[in-house]
Amino acid sequence: MGEFEDMYRACEDPWHQMAELPFMSDKAASISLLRRLGGVFGANRVVEIGCGLGGLTQLVANEGFEAIGLDVSETAVEGAKERFPGVDFRLGGVEDENLLRNLEPDVILMADVTWYILDHLGRFLEFLRTDLNSVFLLHNLQTYPTGVQTYGREYFTDLKGMMEYFDMHYLEWGEVIRADGYGRAFFLASHEPSYIEKWCGNADD
Repeated sequence: MGEFEDMYRACEDPWHQMAELPFMSDKAASISLLRRLGGVFGANRVVEIGCGLGGLTQLVANEGFEAIGLDVSETAVEGAKERFPGVDFRLGGVEDENLLRNLEPDVILMADVTWYILDHLGRFLEFLRTDLNSVFLLHNLQTYPTGVQTYGREYFTDLKGMMEYFDMHYLEWGEVIRADGYGRAFFLASHEPSYIEKWCGNADD
C-alpha cells in the first residue's frame, strides 16, 4: 500500500490512467456490458476496486449507476474526490471483506488492478465464491506479447489462462490486441450459472 501512496504523491497521473482512459477499447466495452447488465438484470450498484483517480468510476456514474470507487491510496481517493465531487470514493481494497460485504454490490469492477494484487487474489476469489456468489465481476487487465511478461506468469499470461484461474461462469469476454502485441482483456462473470441463460436469451433484445 505504501508504494501506491508514494506513487500517487509523486506523480500527477500514474500509469497515464486519466490521459489514456478515453482511448481504451476495453473500458468502452465494459461500459457497454454494464448498460446491458442494468437492462437485463437490473444491476445498479457498481463497486470499483482500485479506482485510482476515479476516471472510470465517474464514467460508470455518468451512466446512471450508483458507483462507488475504492482504492488503498489515501492520496488517490482524495484526488478522485476533488476531480469528481459527486461520486462516492472510499479507502478500501480486495482485503476489506467486511466493507465489500456491507456495500452489497451488484457488480464488482476491477480494471487494471489484478497484476498488483496477485498475492491476495486467491483469497479474494474464494470470498467472492462464498460470500458474494450472486455478484457480477467485470474484469479488465492488460496482457503482454509472448516473452515480454516478467511478473505473474505462474498465475496466467493471457485471457484463456485468466479465465481458467478465476474459474467462474462467464457471460461475455474478449480481448483487444494492438499491432505491437500488447492486449487489453476483459470478461464478465459470476458464480451463478443461471445468469448465462438469461444473458444469452436477451442477446437480441
